[in-house]
Amino acid sequence: MEPTPRDILWLVGFPVLLAVVAMLAARPWRRGRDLGGWAAAVAIAGGLQFAFVNQFGVPQFPPATVQAWIFYIVVPLVLVAGAMAFVKAKSFAISASGILLGAIPFVMLRRFNFESDQLRWTWIAGGAVAMIAWWAAMEPLARRSRGGSLPLLLGIVIGVTGLAIIDGGIKTLGFATGSVAFPLFVVAMAATWSRGASVARGGVLTFAGLFGALLICGHLLGYPGVPILDLSLLALAPLAAWLGEVPGLGKADSWKRAGVRTVVVLAVLALPAFHAATGLKKTADETFDSYSY
Repeated sequence: MEPTPRDILWLVGFPVLLAVVAMLAARPWRRGRDLGGWAAAVAIAGGLQFAFVNQFGVPQFPPATVQAWIFYIVVPLVLVAGAMAFVKAKSFAISASGILLGAIPFVMLRRFNFESDQLRWTWIAGGAVAMIAWWAAMEPLARRSRGGSLPLLLGIVIGVTGLAIIDGGIKTLGFATGSVAFPLFVVAMAATWSRGASVARGGVLTFAGLFGALLICGHLLGYPGVPILDLSLLALAPLAAWLGEVPGLGKADSWKRAGVRTVVVLAVLALPAFHAATGLKKTADETFDSYSY
């Protein structure tokens, strides 16, 4: 089914508008000054909420399904991101982020119908460790890689993740996931203009929580679901941007570093993007053939 004008408005228009407002509030015209991570957090989380409402409506609280929790976990993520703008202590950022990310898999999966309790706790513990470790690895990278290259790459990663989730059998969630790319592109443009970091201290935290939750849903809820290999590569792709920090590539926002980041991230994304594209083409061809008869 083709997107309707309402879909375009809620999946693209409103998320972009909110991201523009958030970035303007961060005053990107102050060249050389870091954009607040809270603004990136608002853009990312708010964009996903707009898309989620369009696809599923506002879920009841407490949510009855795993994916409905995604709508509500954005609230504590943005609150902690906002608190980081006022509480500068590193201990607060580490403890609050770790507790929040560790709680997300538990909240989402504690009532999910696994084959055994052992499998349930394996997913909860594994998801918590993976999300905390991913954030711990990406946060210092966000502080080092100034400018718009990192949020741009995160936008590409979440866009490919949306395609993978659609191919995995959840079209509605895939569209909502892919829509997060648009506010991230706005964040990237603002960060490029200001030449300052944009996703550190809040932005990476919000992305980590939602990205992890979406990958969990894409694998467990879809039929056939996002394969483990593709899920792993999607999660690893942003981490590959660390290769842009090797010595000898110039300043933090140099074109050489941005180029290396882009090449390695796209290389890791190539396989899941290929699988998603070929899978969607196969589905489209089968649908066309069925209508031909």
